Amino acid sequence: MIAVQFMETAATNGTDPVAFAATVKAMLGAEMLAYVEQVGLDELIRSTNLAESSPLNTQAGRNWLRAVAKALLPNAEQ
Repeated sequence: MIAVQFMETAATNGTDPVAFAATVKAMLGAEMLAYVEQVGLDELIRSTNLAESSPLNTQAGRNWLRAVAKALLPNAEQ
């Protein structure tokens, strides 16, 4: 899935989560943002069946994803 590869590369390269969120927010659109808010980013990522070796499966990767979610959806419960 290209979206997962995009996130993995950004996390591995140390891309600032707020900058990443700003970049992808326009790509996602309101419907996808509403879905992410509804199910939560952790659940969305779990549903992608990440490879064990994915940098998003590490604690640092999960922390990065949570920071992205907070930037994307500042009013959502994390």
